[in-house]
Amino acid sequence: MITFLIFKLAAVLVPALPRAVAYRLASLLAELNFLISPRHRKNLISNLSRVLGKGASNIELTTTARQVFRAQALNYVDLFSIPHLSSDFWNKNVKIIGKEHFDRAYTAGKGVIVASVHLGNLDLLVQTAASFGIKVTVTIEPINPPKLLELVTGLRASRGVTFVPVSTRGAITAAKTLRRGDVVALACDRDIQDRGIPVSLFGEPAKLPTGAIELAMMTGAAIVPVFGARLAGGNTYTITFKPQVELVEDGERAVERNMERLVSVFEEQISLHPEQWVVFESVWEDDRAPMKNHKPKAVASNSSIKR
Repeated sequence: MITFLIFKLAAVLVPALPRAVAYRLASLLAELNFLISPRHRKNLISNLSRVLGKGASNIELTTTARQVFRAQALNYVDLFSIPHLSSDFWNKNVKIIGKEHFDRAYTAGKGVIVASVHLGNLDLLVQTAASFGIKVTVTIEPINPPKLLELVTGLRASRGVTFVPVSTRGAITAAKTLRRGDVVALACDRDIQDRGIPVSLFGEPAKLPTGAIELAMMTGAAIVPVFGARLAGGNTYTITFKPQVELVEDGERAVERNMERLVSVFEEQISLHPEQWVVFESVWEDDRAPMKNHKPKAVASNSSIKR
């Protein structure tokens, strides 16, 4: 309930502040959060040690983890501001790169899965896709209390984006959306439902959700990786669309092989902006429970976008 009240107050106060002031306050709160959140700090440093490599010093890892806390805090400022963004915000503040990859897939008419990771500001990324005038459906992880979920979803949906829960019902809705030729957005770096499979991520096994791959194989939709990044100064962004992921034919290990193709794109983009990869949970198998045998499930959409 306390979290809900804080969010409710922030949703009123943050849009009333100059953006620079809001970012400054968020940065100060991020530093405090970094100091009082040992578990999240530890998880971040462990995750970043894989991204930055064995040569990364403790100072470099700690500094980058601090930057991730700040990136998340700035993302919250943007979240509270979504309903108040002006119509020309995207022309002034967002540089879109590689949109032709999305356009090519979208005009094919079989639906598009825009697959991403928690890099930069996912909320803004989704709103940017919606600004093209297309219908976008996003799977979202349920959060408690329900009033908080309703508040956050209301902010995110204020510009026409549709949100469905990470569930069997959500998977069915996502499949129907794609078969209509519309767009589904999935974040693929957090195994919310614990139904993922182990794949190599930065050279070590990590259990990642297979929803994007399974949905594409089920419906024939294209997978177009897309990534956001916040530029220096905080209030400008890039949204980068990458070429469509070419899937292998159905068969043994098809899901795993296709996951490897998608993950290779994720690795490239995370390496460019590790300080903006806002995943506070342990990603790699060595940091989680001992690895088990996981078989791909028939029902897709075990990915989510959460903030």
